[in-house]
Amino acid sequence: MYKVSLMDLRPTQLSAGMQQVTEKRDKLIHKRLLEKPKKLDKFLREHPIPVVRGPPSSPQSHFEDAPQAGPLYLIDHHHLGSALLLCGIKEAYVALVDDLSSMSSDQFWQAMASRNLLWCYDEQGRELPGGLQELVSRLPRTLPELKDDPYRSLAALIRKAGGYDKKWVAFAEFRWANFLRGKVPLKAPEPVLQSGAVHIADSSSSSSSAVSTPSAFPALALLSTVPAAAAAAAGTPGAEREVGPEHPHVLQAAMQAAASPDAAHLPGFKGAVAGAAAAVLG
Repeated sequence: MYKVSLMDLRPTQLSAGMQQVTEKRDKLIHKRLLEKPKKLDKFLREHPIPVVRGPPSSPQSHFEDAPQAGPLYLIDHHHLGSALLLCGIKEAYVALVDDLSSMSSDQFWQAMASRNLLWCYDEQGRELPGGLQELVSRLPRTLPELKDDPYRSLAALIRKAGGYDKKWVAFAEFRWANFLRGKVPLKAPEPVLQSGAVHIADSSSSSSSAVSTPSAFPALALLSTVPAAAAAAAGTPGAEREVGPEHPHVLQAAMQAAASPDAAHLPGFKGAVAGAAAAVLG
């Protein structure tokens, strides 16, 4: 485990749920980590970002007597890394899961795909027609270039409300996000927020305050916490504050969809238990 610049980490997906990124940002700010270097280091050590090293982008080294190290690709924690950047935190610890730098570029991407470490869908949940080749050509080089997928945020919110169990299945919440797209309509984003890019806090500032990135979907901005009663009905502890009353139907509709038989194939499906939580929201 060692520290690297967050801006040097390369994503393995095209999008993230920016409402979830800002929620993580707010929690980090509340911890006042930038004001407590030892506490920050402890937190970062306890939350290393798993990475795979890829082949060098160029066979030429900056130094004749040393091979150029290949880039590091995130295989998880895209949201955490983005939230850290929002706080102005520039570095994080990484855990090297595998070193595939000896492979050719084609071999590397095939290996990543075969290990289910890539998500070949865009921010609207559309499978890339060009498959792996298109994904490789479109992957952002840095975390701030990730696009916003509001349904990825909604999927995380209903999990916290007890809509389904957390399972260590690759891209589980993206799978739930794609399921929810045809079930729960969300208001279209404002053009100015359409890119959903993360804005990095001013690196010259010593404050833990970060640039606010409001959700392009007002309902999701209001649903940053889940009703305690709904979480209790689904057996999910930890939610204590009430959701804003303006858009409770969004979470309720998503919870009802998660409880339906149509969702039985998804990881962490809870069925009737999630249905009980949805009833509380109603």
